[in-house]
Amino acid sequence: MIIFVSRTYRISKDGERKLAYTHAFDTGSAWFSIACQSMKLGYHAHGMEGMDREKAVRVLGIPDGYRVEAACAIGRLAAKETLPDDLREREVQSQRKPLSEVAFEGRFIGQE
Repeated sequence: MIIFVSRTYRISKDGERKLAYTHAFDTGSAWFSIACQSMKLGYHAHGMEGMDREKAVRVLGIPDGYRVEAACAIGRLAAKETLPDDLREREVQSQRKPLSEVAFEGRFIGQE
């Protein structure tokens, strides 16, 4: 299990803490690199948003100024038949939103 943590600030040239606007983007780039390298090495990386962030902060001792973004598990895929019945039933592809709901041209038209 890998927990992705980003630093939400940067230190300016004059030593002041400034908001790091791209911290989540940078962490996403790290996740992408890990996912690609995992696949190249014959593994599967499964990203997870649903996790206990407060527990991760507590257990890992993550200080203020850092944010737990996500987690991932890396391993080899096994045949569905090796799973217990209750877990095997959950192994279905999730529904995806149409591209028109998540990407658009021009001015922002997303929901608030």
